[in-house]
Amino acid sequence: MPGLQDLELQLRYSTGQDDLVGEFFQPCLTHSQRYDRAVGYFSSTFYVLIRMPLAEFADRGGRMRIVCSPHLSPEDIEAIRQGYDERGVGEALNRELDEMSSDEVSRAAATMLGALISKNVVEMKIAFNRNNTGLFHDKVGIFTDAFDDCVSFTGSANETWSAWSGLANHESFHVHRSWTAEGGEHVAADVASFERLWSNTENGVEVIDFPDVALERLKAITEHDDVAAAQEALDRQIVGRTVRPTLRDHQKDAISGWIKADYRGIFEHATGSGKTITALNCINLALKDDRGVLVVVPSRQLLRQWALGLRAFFGDCVSVLLAGGGHNAWKQGSVLRGWLSERDKPRVVLAVMATACSEDFLNRTSDIERLCLVADEVHRIGSPTQQRILTIAAEWRLGLSATWEREGDTAGTDLIQNYFGGVIEPPYTLADAIRDGHLCDYRYFVHQVTLDDDERNEWREISKQIGRSIARARGEMDEPVKRLLIKRARVIKSARAKVSLTADLLQERYEPGQAWLVYCDGIVQLEAVRDALHERDIRTMEFHTQAVGAADVDLSEFADRGGVMLSINCLDEGVDIPRISHALILASSTTRREFIQRRGRVLRQHDTKVLAEIHDALVVPGDSDDAETATFIRREVARAIEFSGPATSSQEAEVQLRMLAQKYDLDITLGGVADGSDVIAEEDGETE
Repeated sequence: MPGLQDLELQLRYSTGQDDLVGEFFQPCLTHSQRYDRAVGYFSSTFYVLIRMPLAEFADRGGRMRIVCSPHLSPEDIEAIRQGYDERGVGEALNRELDEMSSDEVSRAAATMLGALISKNVVEMKIAFNRNNTGLFHDKVGIFTDAFDDCVSFTGSANETWSAWSGLANHESFHVHRSWTAEGGEHVAADVASFERLWSNTENGVEVIDFPDVALERLKAITEHDDVAAAQEALDRQIVGRTVRPTLRDHQKDAISGWIKADYRGIFEHATGSGKTITALNCINLALKDDRGVLVVVPSRQLLRQWALGLRAFFGDCVSVLLAGGGHNAWKQGSVLRGWLSERDKPRVVLAVMATACSEDFLNRTSDIERLCLVADEVHRIGSPTQQRILTIAAEWRLGLSATWEREGDTAGTDLIQNYFGGVIEPPYTLADAIRDGHLCDYRYFVHQVTLDDDERNEWREISKQIGRSIARARGEMDEPVKRLLIKRARVIKSARAKVSLTADLLQERYEPGQAWLVYCDGIVQLEAVRDALHERDIRTMEFHTQAVGAADVDLSEFADRGGVMLSINCLDEGVDIPRISHALILASSTTRREFIQRRGRVLRQHDTKVLAEIHDALVVPGDSDDAETATFIRREVARAIEFSGPATSSQEAEVQLRMLAQKYDLDITLGGVADGSDVIAEEDGETE
């Protein structure tokens, strides 16, 4: 039998760059006799994703040991705190087993798990933290072959479909080999760590045998107690298809509403609500209806994510043509037109918006019949340049965005609404997602900072210029006024007091293992913050357009291990790093879309956190003795109040905001964030 040393393995794998299952997991398990895994969450649907004959693994004497954690409710955790009772953990596992048997594929996967357990191929234990939150989130895996060579991996991925499919989260892990000098030390440490867990001697963690109540429930839903029979049943379910996550109620309702609206509409769904999965199900309907599908996205990053998502969702059943972001095959002859119009095989064209709005692209897609157009981050498509995409005569149309309206651009908003047909009711809000457990709760903190004397004088002088310009323009928002508004906003965004606030706050609150995302306004502010933090011995990472190359390395390390990430805009859209536990917003913005996206970035569910924190630097220019300053403060306070609305224990922030409003004699009961008078319409952003 070949061993692990026969494999050519990378030192690191990550979604977006590698096929985690095909390039790493399958080859390692095929060459192994034993697989040990300590992981936060485990799902039997993972067995569908790995797509390999587990019966063969069992026949050659293969064994798996898995230490994982159930999704514990607050009631479960409280029961555990008061004294361990198998019933509490067992009930939590039963809820998950009910989900496992929710459809034919999941039930077949659960049957496979039950058969593997009954034949002692798989042994499972449950881990939780008795004294704190009840969560266990170790992530180490160890493959051992017949020659006692080992490969271990450590990183961010759980043993679930979402983690390994490439469709949902950004995941990565590092690989170590026992037969190398450096790798041998890592593997030895990983093996020792796992053995401590398995024997329940790891400090701070309670590890117990799989509860009998859950084991009996698993046996009850297991249709075959023989591994080969279970494998055959699973193969029958997955042949010619791919495993997909079960749709949540709001996703089912959205698809139903889109169908009733004649396959047109906008999904206004909060970050983390599964918009992409919902859209992929709509795309599946279009392909089944023998339609060509065009998906447009605003950036190269989203192009890569969608490409992986389409592959994970459809497997080899659908052909995908990429356009933009360095992909130019669509320009050859009639390739693009044929891809969207020929019906010999289901096909999808995935394009960057900057490419899709070009004259060449539009000419090649004109007059194509039976077309479905999907626009991710649909607010982008209303910009003056990219709105040309709205001339494509697609019969089926779907827009996706948590905030689809374009502030300060009524004309662009109207074009989007007229083309897609409006929002599919009801919207799925951030509060809905928190209530349903799809996003985590958060605490919101306001940190009031003031301008120094030079900045305050500059603010006042620009405000006077704005007043004079508005008077000359007879109240109209002309270009000179817009330029002055941008110039004045820059004074707030780059306020020097934000740098010292950041250094003081992180020195006081940052702890290793946390993942802090600091939203900076620009490179000057980012460098000042970086230098101030380094003086306090706080290491930072960076993710912005000027950090090409190093940015991806930092992003992967951040997703793996946490730390302090300084970012400029780049993480507003498209990058999902659920590990982010804390956010500090220095880049003040009254653009509702921006601050909603920034809030959503930190609320993704992850097993390393129960409660997220958002810290907001709220700048007060000075006395509100002029209308422009009063208007600005009103908007800042209103923005902060909206931030605090769904937060847990937000009373402290609300009291502070109301005191601020009272100090400046502001009426904050008006609602809303901005009336558009100081908001400049969004730019196209991405270029081809």
